[in-house]
Amino acid sequence: MRQTFIAIFALLLLVLASCIEILNFSQPSTAVVNEEITTTFDVKITNEFGSIMVFAFLAPLSWKPRENTTVSYQSDQGNSTFSLMPDDEVDAENELPWKQQITDRVGIGNNYGEVGWVVFKADVVNPIPAGTNENNPIVATVTVKTKVGASNVITSLGYFVG
Repeated sequence: MRQTFIAIFALLLLVLASCIEILNFSQPSTAVVNEEITTTFDVKITNEFGSIMVFAFLAPLSWKPRENTTVSYQSDQGNSTFSLMPDDEVDAENELPWKQQITDRVGIGNNYGEVGWVVFKADVVNPIPAGTNENNPIVATVTVKTKVGASNVITSLGYFVG
């Protein structure tokens, strides 16, 4: 059986606010078409503000990431899966849809335009306790599983957490 590989050679990690820091990251350097890949990363939360974790994934449109991606996190403060955020749901701070503000602020990296951001929000609100700070952070592990599309492409995947 012949395998076709998809090169994933550039990584774009983005954080909306300084209260979240990426600690560790693991992503396959290649992927086989039509198979699932898993990406994990640890985030450190050092601020007690905010209530729902938002995650976005930049991927080729041919992968159908809205249909083929699942996201979850685990932490000492609780666990949650993520659901797709409606395209018209706005960030309360700047009153722009999440997908639009991420695209406007960050763009699509070195890709040629056949990619798009898919935005998810945590299904469970796990309140961040008072006293959470740089010396007393919360560490969460985010897991992203997505099915690679049928086309052989070279892409720069992107990740956003806020």
